Amino acid sequence: MNAAQTAKYFWEWGRVRDILLKRGLSHAQADARRHELHRKALGRPKSSKEFSNADLDAVLAAFLAVSEGGNLDAQLAQLDMPEKRTAMAVRRIGVMMLHLNLETGRESGYVAGIARNLFGHDDGQWHQLNAAQLGQLEGVIVRRLKQLHAPDKVAAIEAEAKVHAEECARKYDRPLAVAAEEGNPF
Repeated sequence: MNAAQTAKYFWEWGRVRDILLKRGLSHAQADARRHELHRKALGRPKSSKEFSNADLDAVLAAFLAVSEGGNLDAQLAQLDMPEKRTAMAVRRIGVMMLHLNLETGRESGYVAGIARNLFGHDDGQWHQLNAAQLGQLEGVIVRRLKQLHAPDKVAAIEAEAKVHAEECARKYDRPLAVAAEEGNPF
C-alpha cells in the first residue's frame, strides 16, 4: 500500500475501533476483531502491510459494513474501486498522450504500440488493459514525457491529467443510488 492507502486504512479502522470500544470491547478485543475482519474479507489471515489494491478494497468494504452498516452504497463503492482506478488511469493516459509531440491522430496508435511491446496486447485496445498494466503503461509515457519536456512542464502535464481524471470521475462515476434517483439505474 502507498502512504495514502495506509492512511485511509488506519482512518477507516479508527472509525471501526471507536465503535467496537463503545460497544464495550477492550483494545485487544478490538484488534482481534480487525484481524477477524481481514480473514472474513480475504478468506485468510493477512497483514495490512502485505495488501494488494484488491485486498485493501475488500477490507475497507468490511470496515464500512461495521462503521456504515446501513450505507450499502459506501460498501459497494469501495468494491468498485478496481474499476475506478482503471478508469482514472485511462483518463490520465489520454491527457498525457496529447503531449507526446506526435502528429495529430497518431497518439492512440503510439500508446497501443507501447502496450503491444510491453504486454503483447495487439488489438489496439490499450484502454482495456488491467490496472497493473495501465500503471506500467502510464510510467512509460511519463518517462517519455521527461525525455521531451522540462521537469516543470512534465509536472504540469501530470497535474493536468490528474485534474481531468478527477473531473471526469465526478461527472460520470456516480453512485448507484444517485443514478437511480435520476431515473437511470445503470
